[in-house]
Amino acid sequence: MPQHLFDEWDEVRPDLRDRDILLFLDYDGTLTPIKERPEMAKLHSEVRNILRALARQEDVQIAIISGRSLSNLEKLIRIPGLTYVGNHGLELHGPKIRHVHPSAQESKLLLHKIAMRLKKAFGPLPGIIVENKIFTLSVHYRQLDPNKIDFAKRLLFKEIGHLLGKSQIVFKEGKMVWELRPAVEWDKGKTVLWLFARVLTRARGRVWPVYVGDDLTDEDAFRVLKGKGLAVKVTQDSREATEAPYYLESAGEVLEFLKRIYQMKIARKYGARDKAAQSA
Repeated sequence: MPQHLFDEWDEVRPDLRDRDILLFLDYDGTLTPIKERPEMAKLHSEVRNILRALARQEDVQIAIISGRSLSNLEKLIRIPGLTYVGNHGLELHGPKIRHVHPSAQESKLLLHKIAMRLKKAFGPLPGIIVENKIFTLSVHYRQLDPNKIDFAKRLLFKEIGHLLGKSQIVFKEGKMVWELRPAVEWDKGKTVLWLFARVLTRARGRVWPVYVGDDLTDEDAFRVLKGKGLAVKVTQDSREATEAPYYLESAGEVLEFLKRIYQMKIARKYGARDKAAQSA
């Protein structure tokens, strides 16, 4: 079972304080509490301010990684200098980098047609939201009558089953959401490794990757960071099965975690300046 991160703070603090950090953060359920509808999840000004302050530190690089579309993610956060990763890694944009997975480009038209078909099929079913994110598609059922979830899932597979059989798209489950994506071997874990190796830093030995997320899709990232960095699950259930060795209970605790990192980095920077001044 994962341990609460703040209970093990003395163990993780030295790396957070003394090494350059490559900080990966999920959005929904991590930087913001989960909301009934995706458009309701707005970033609190206090979270935006601490992200902006961290982004100004030379020894911190930040990537926001989400199932949301890239354009939606950038619009919600609006902080220059960050790397934004949308659609579970299929598209990203950051300093000196803009990339869309080739298979995602090829699937745009198909996903658009599926979205139109599902909106029609789910029309009589209140509580279902079909969200076309260009390169992936989400079916949100958080507002659906719990007694109708099984029926809705059967209806979904009735509409898309023939495409799954042809390996044109893949089906994934998240928190109260069903995801349809291009049939490509790509996920948040592979994205983390790709960014770590090729984009965000060349000094791999000095940099410590840190990943914080709450969703099932974040487990791929937790898995690839075993023995390489810090993985933190956001959950209120410490018994929840996860690949992450640590957990935080809420977006509020994630904010506290970010504040602690900032305070350590500032103390380290000004401590180094004081030492240099004394030896001059």
